[in-house]
Amino acid sequence: MKTILITGCGRRLGFGLVQNYLSKGDTVFAVTRTINDGLAQLRQQYPDKLKVIECGEYNAAGGMKTIESIADADIDIVINNASLYEDDERQLGAIADKFQRFFEVHMLFPTVINEWFGQKYALSSEVGAKNVINITDIFADNPSQASSHYCSTKAGLESLTKSLAKKYAPQLRVNSVQPGPVKFLPSHSEASIKKVLSETLLASEGGFECLIDTIEFIVNNHYLTGVSIKVDGGRSINRG
Repeated sequence: MKTILITGCGRRLGFGLVQNYLSKGDTVFAVTRTINDGLAQLRQQYPDKLKVIECGEYNAAGGMKTIESIADADIDIVINNASLYEDDERQLGAIADKFQRFFEVHMLFPTVINEWFGQKYALSSEVGAKNVINITDIFADNPSQASSHYCSTKAGLESLTKSLAKKYAPQLRVNSVQPGPVKFLPSHSEASIKKVLSETLLASEGGFECLIDTIEFIVNNHYLTGVSIKVDGGRSINRG
């Protein structure tokens, strides 16, 4: 059995990851801004296995609050899944504030968690037994014009993945997963969905299972570090 720290657990992939690991008997520290009904129900169902951490915000203070909550825990896997996706702010006076939010969620918060994790196990005699997996985006490599600020901070997390893989080897393995169109939001229009699927070689929505399978592959393959794996149905090589 493993102990996993997952951020961004209130919905979508993060919630699915929590369910996946709990169903296998693992212990999960689920980080969320505030607990919702879904997590509350899971905590009632798995009182000894699920620990919910309400960090408030994904910023430096939230990172330190998370670390304080897990200081004595023996964590095996950190999955940095928390994300904020919005198009670029057009008002010049508001750009800095919005970009700061992207930076905090995608780079600052994961850095605080990953550095704590790396330093904690830096002297471990176990080679590659501890894993960090950062969830980024295929847009990190081929950014969208409409969401360039989001994309740039996801690209920053990609760079951090490689830097920390070097910094904390061989004790930690640090990799990333770059999702493509795995699960559309209710807000996506039929036209936008049709356009995305037309740019995707497999021409279908992937579902969260394909990401969970990829994370499991990374954890189980002892010889992977500093690697980014695209899970996008081929969109990244077919999109203009």
